Amino acid sequence: PAAYLRDRGIDVVHDAPGVGQNLQEHTGLGISKFVNVPTLNSETGPVDMVRHIAKFFYNRTGPMSAPAVQAMALAKTSEGLSEPDVQLHFMPMAFVATPDDPEAKLGAMPKEPAISINASLCKPRQRGQIILGEGGRPKIRHHMAENPDDLATLIGGLKLCQRILESEAMSKIVIGDRWPSAIPTEDAGWVDFIRNNIGLTWHPVGTCRMGSDAAAVVDPQLRLNGIDGLRVVDASVMPTTTSSNTNAPTIMIGEKAADMIRQRH
Repeated sequence: PAAYLRDRGIDVVHDAPGVGQNLQEHTGLGISKFVNVPTLNSETGPVDMVRHIAKFFYNRTGPMSAPAVQAMALAKTSEGLSEPDVQLHFMPMAFVATPDDPEAKLGAMPKEPAISINASLCKPRQRGQIILGEGGRPKIRHHMAENPDDLATLIGGLKLCQRILESEAMSKIVIGDRWPSAIPTEDAGWVDFIRNNIGLTWHPVGTCRMGSDAAAVVDPQLRLNGIDGLRVVDASVMPTTTSSNTNAPTIMIGEKAADMIRQRH
């Protein structure tokens, strides 16, 4: 907004109050369990790494040929929903869950065999913003875990993760709780767990919203409203986030923008 910029000694070329607003992120967190089979956590020693490297260069197999998240799913946390409201991320490993973990001080992964399922919001309701901090540097405010509907969805997502990990198939390998160390029995316990541990999935979108209304930052051709010759071409133009990963949709935005620019010239 113009007044916001002037208060910070910045000359105003165009008043665009929507810039920096409408920030969205697929926030989430997960559950990890100790297991009785080897996982990536227990195969990070020098001999293991040599073996993994050899397998990769020999026939492009093994852990180095696969992402950390080896399976995903879109799921509904309750009956009656018209579409999935959480994305599940399945990993044959466990990250350090809290700065209090001994491994966190060493910058290392836990060494015990473990697996994880994370749940993230498909359509977060909470909106954050980007403002100017010290020296004009961007300051990001996500306001995570503030919206009650988002909290309820994450609680449902974590309970779903727990049910999967308690299933008959998983019970053959799961031998104990890792994170949280004690599974909450009430929603209030889940709320505390979420607020203390919620994280990002690095899918920020929305801060230069596309639209046909006066408050939109860019028009449907991605041209910045109020300034000629300037377009915004990235995930920030999404009015609302996609239900899952933003990489492919952002590539599509770039391809579409290139087509529109070629047609214009």
